[in-house]
Amino acid sequence: MVEEFAGHTRAFVKVQEGCNWQCAYCIIPRARGRSRSTPEEIVLEQVRRLADSGHPEIVLIGTHLGQYGADLAAAPDLAELVERVCAVPGVQRVRLSSIEPGEVTERLVDLVAHHPQVCRHLHIPLQHGSDSVLERMNRPYRAELFRDLMQRIVTADGGVCIGSDVIVGFPAETEAEFAACREFIREAPFAYLHVFTYSMRPGTPAATMAGQVAPEVKLARNHELRDLSETKRTVFARSMVGGALMAVLERVAGEVLDGLTDNYLRIRVLGPRRLLGSIVRVRVTDARDGELEGVLVDPHEVK
Repeated sequence: MVEEFAGHTRAFVKVQEGCNWQCAYCIIPRARGRSRSTPEEIVLEQVRRLADSGHPEIVLIGTHLGQYGADLAAAPDLAELVERVCAVPGVQRVRLSSIEPGEVTERLVDLVAHHPQVCRHLHIPLQHGSDSVLERMNRPYRAELFRDLMQRIVTADGGVCIGSDVIVGFPAETEAEFAACREFIREAPFAYLHVFTYSMRPGTPAATMAGQVAPEVKLARNHELRDLSETKRTVFARSMVGGALMAVLERVAGEVLDGLTDNYLRIRVLGPRRLLGSIVRVRVTDARDGELEGVLVDPHEVK
């Protein structure tokens, strides 16, 4: 058991390890084995200890988080675990790490969009926006499923932050396939991207595929999607201006407090140092370069 994450507002609880998928580019199933879930009672005890240590935010993490519970006798799913973590005394808010698109259930969407303790933030790996590349990657979904999922999320709450992982330069990626990926991202309600340049992993099927993409082409495509990600982040941040968000205040520079909103945006406010480590309500007054500025709705309002 971990008693605390010294100097951090967020505390991380690993609830799952390993992966049963066989994505063509990934060595994790060979390196970490099949999916294994931490029994619920151990997760809840770990959460209780971290909440007792004063951490205002608990982050549930796993190699393949959406598979949580499938190997346990009672087979609790991730949504059930989230609800039980929220019920632990002292837990103020819960955030999820990366979760695969086919495992974001309606119940999970409802929790993220409406539960007062669950952060409005989902990081869902896309990996590519072209169906032909997804097929070569051996990903078990196609772009349309991802598009439908994002629509369900923003319909439930347009303030949910949707982030994603994308790989450029996968073997035999054509200009047309990259363009399809770029346009998918451009049209989709992403708030940010983590853009990865494909690199060969010995022992994976992709390492022996024909049509390895030239390094300079991969680099150019990476920069193009990173620029698009910055545009997406800026647009999402600006959409928050005028609204009120809950933020955990993490750092201080003079009288300026820097925090993280429940929907994963950095925000700066003026306020007393005593609020560090607290969750407060902030009215957003401006957005610059993908980050927010705001004012405390009530300096004494601590959730």
